[in-house]
Amino acid sequence: MAEAQGPESVFAYLETLEESERREKLYGFLMAYAKIDPEFIAKKFSELRLDEVSEKLILKEIIKNWKPASMAVEWATSNLTGSMLAVAFIEGIRSLYGEEKQLAMNFADSLPPGKLRDSVFKSLYDIWASEDYKSLLAAVPKIIGDKNRMNAVSSIVPHWVAEDFNAVESYLNDEHLDVGLRENITRQAGLALASTNPKQALDWISNRPVFDSKVVLDAQILSGWMAKDLKGVLEFVENSDDVERKETFAIEFSKIDPESAANWMLKNSDNHSEDSALYSILFGWGLKDSVAAQAWVSDLGANSNGTPYQKFIDNIVNRKFGNLSIGQSEAIQRYDVQSGVLPPQQPRVHRHGDTIHTH
Repeated sequence: MAEAQGPESVFAYLETLEESERREKLYGFLMAYAKIDPEFIAKKFSELRLDEVSEKLILKEIIKNWKPASMAVEWATSNLTGSMLAVAFIEGIRSLYGEEKQLAMNFADSLPPGKLRDSVFKSLYDIWASEDYKSLLAAVPKIIGDKNRMNAVSSIVPHWVAEDFNAVESYLNDEHLDVGLRENITRQAGLALASTNPKQALDWISNRPVFDSKVVLDAQILSGWMAKDLKGVLEFVENSDDVERKETFAIEFSKIDPESAANWMLKNSDNHSEDSALYSILFGWGLKDSVAAQAWVSDLGANSNGTPYQKFIDNIVNRKFGNLSIGQSEAIQRYDVQSGVLPPQQPRVHRHGDTIHTH
């Protein structure tokens, strides 16, 4: 058999097959042989002619099995680009960490600023946190860069919350804790709690001191909960005294069913000011389905309640953003913040021209 004559013979034999059969048999051979001689497979990597998913899986096997890991990373640096390089580096950092933690740190730190560096550090922090999240927590204040610190915290908190939530709360209550770090840990702890008990997470957030991204965190938790149990969310929110949370829910609900969300908002809120959630809902609805949004507002107008909304929706549909009031602009900003278009705590400004949104 050709397979008994060495890997070069296998490659030669596979080239004689029909393309679909060649790909199938080549993939199986490469995945197996990468465990035996990853360096040989690396030399052949540019000749594989497989689909991207298969090549990335093979690449992971190459990097994972090549010892020392520094040689694998060096090969990847010299021969790969783009998403392939990212796959190699993220797998490589795992191997480097397993051989020598400081070597992995030095490698990650040597990368130029950008998404690849962030991804490699995130992978490094995930490994570190799963091994010893407490030592990573102690290192967080020394980590350079907001993005890196945020990635480290997001790696730490799920382990910390699962093991000792009271310790998380005690840490957050330290008056000397950096404000940004406190908010980041609060967000990550809330999300970790919400993964198993969203009601408990929202109750816990309500009892925490007010922080800038509370609305965004509420939106994330409510959105995830809605996807699993809309009835449970409705019951929770309708029994809540938190007016801001009701509005946050309505805006998130509108991304699923804007008409039901708008009707719910009318029924459950006495706030009809121009910066209210109803204007936020109409903004998103008007951009996505102007006919339905205008019809709903028109029906509201027939009941003598829709005149201010009619002018607003017409301005949104016709992209006349310069005609909006300051309050209406703030309602739009809130929709954008909850949708991740804008970060929290944007300045309250009147928007002019047609540069408000690019849906």
